[in-house]
Amino acid sequence: MTELEEKIKNYANNYYQGNELISDAEYDALIEQLKKENPNSEILKGVVGTDLKGISKKYKLPHCMNTLAKCADEKEFKEWWDKHPHDDYMVSLKIDGNSQLLEYKNGKFVRSLSRGNGEEGEDTTANVSKIDFPKNIENFNGYIRGEVYLPRSVWSQYFSDTKNPRNCCAGIIKRLDGEGCDKLSFCAYEVFDNDSVVDKTEVSKFKFLEDNGFEVALHEHNLSFEKIVEWKNNLNPNGETPCDGLVFKQNKVSKEDTERQI
Repeated sequence: MTELEEKIKNYANNYYQGNELISDAEYDALIEQLKKENPNSEILKGVVGTDLKGISKKYKLPHCMNTLAKCADEKEFKEWWDKHPHDDYMVSLKIDGNSQLLEYKNGKFVRSLSRGNGEEGEDTTANVSKIDFPKNIENFNGYIRGEVYLPRSVWSQYFSDTKNPRNCCAGIIKRLDGEGCDKLSFCAYEVFDNDSVVDKTEVSKFKFLEDNGFEVALHEHNLSFEKIVEWKNNLNPNGETPCDGLVFKQNKVSKEDTERQI
């Protein structure tokens, strides 16, 4: 592994353990540098750190939770846009939090798993269950993915002595005693339905989540390229809900479905 790869891996691991060593812009610059120097680097396939330090048991994730491919700027996004179909798609806000996968059996929440390395995660049920989100969903068997985050107003009231809401959230969610987890929030954006009923389109996923009382990421259906860029340029990363971009998905869900973060 090269020195640059080691550096990126170290920054990523620290970030996902709640210890942000550099800014997002600085980290993105390193990723762009690596793309130029070694476009086939294994690091570029997804650098994800470990969660819940001190809990060692790993679980194979039932659904892969890889990081998203990213467009660095408007020019790169336009190049991607021109090469892909976009007649029916969903754009949603990318919440900047701690990614979790919630499992439901016979309508009841039974377990949550952290993203971990994207393939294996850790059981976070004890802490995540303290957060306010729907614990019962009638006739649902499957998984819901979302971000655990710390609202800025809550951070200002209780944790303003910490660096920022994102780092504070990462620290709280991995506390072995679970203290402070009741002050966190959960924002949903993905559904994996074992019965393949409600997850055929992105529109149907968001409707299902909203109908069942989940907070969902802000989303729009079939915006123009110009509107997407305008939304991206007007994002407020210092708003109530931490965010760091937009996610672009084809509305119809399939293995070939394309996701992009801009």
